[in-house]
Amino acid sequence: VHVLGQEALRQTWDEKRSTVEEWDIEAAMKELGKHRLAQTFSDLYNRAVRNSKQREILLRLLAKWPLDDIPLSKIFRVARRMGVGNPSAPKKQLSKKRFGNILVTPPDQGGKTVRFRDSMMKRYIDIRESLFSDVKERVDKEWIEAINQNSTVPSR
Repeated sequence: VHVLGQEALRQTWDEKRSTVEEWDIEAAMKELGKHRLAQTFSDLYNRAVRNSKQREILLRLLAKWPLDDIPLSKIFRVARRMGVGNPSAPKKQLSKKRFGNILVTPPDQGGKTVRFRDSMMKRYIDIRESLFSDVKERVDKEWIEAINQNSTVPSR
């Protein structure tokens, strides 16, 4: 929020306006994906996904969940529909140092949920472009269908 607010304020100030508008926030979100402040997140994302479309699909689905604790059973169901044959394999990879150690398993959840190590990473994933040409659009579409079909998948 702080980084988004700064970017939106900078844009407003540069244009000599006194009010930050909603579209300033939207523009700041897009700029965050390109800006040097996001370089750490970009590097981490690239390390996590590398050459795996399945890891990118799973990572993007996990980022869609609006709460910190992400129930794997609900995400895995959608991932399987999208062609991720064994979602637990990329999930384990995303928890390893080699792939950026993006995910952590809360000790009190019995391995049924995960969290992003850095909650800002969830926001970054949601606004950045995919490494694979069709993944972002497919995940967005599948997520909307999952919300419409199943009321236990919360919308944002």
